Amino acid sequence: MPGISPAVSSRANSNREPISVGTSSTDLHWSMMAALLGTSMMFTLFEAIQQESNPSTMRLAGLAVLCSTIPFQGIWFVVHAWLVKHDGRLGPEKYLQLRRMLALCELIAYVSIVGLAIILSSVSWILGAALLFSTCGCLIMIRSGRHLGRLPIEL
Repeated sequence: MPGISPAVSSRANSNREPISVGTSSTDLHWSMMAALLGTSMMFTLFEAIQQESNPSTMRLAGLAVLCSTIPFQGIWFVVHAWLVKHDGRLGPEKYLQLRRMLALCELIAYVSIVGLAIILSSVSWILGAALLFSTCGCLIMIRSGRHLGRLPIEL
């Protein structure tokens, strides 16, 4: 290996356990949902204050979308924590039912991004369109690359 000392190179090729890149799928989901919930709460707080002093129908519509998704984001954390706590003690039917509930809550949580785009569109349609376009790209990238966290690599 050019540029790497022989000691480092031999350690990289030894028979030890491969190093995994990334974290578990559960941690990734938790981080994504925490980011969505935090962003939704922040935008709701600050935009509601702005709405009071400078009313806008478009901002109000965006706030309505955000406010309707926040409970589902919160329930996602409750169900997720319950599943983690009772892992291995649930029957297959109950487990599948709770996983479906998580998936539905996660899907509705992603709708909050539409609310954010509506709010940003009240400033400029370019901001709203940019958010929606980049969000779609990021979600596709994250969903298609989710398995990459489990691939072993050599250092």
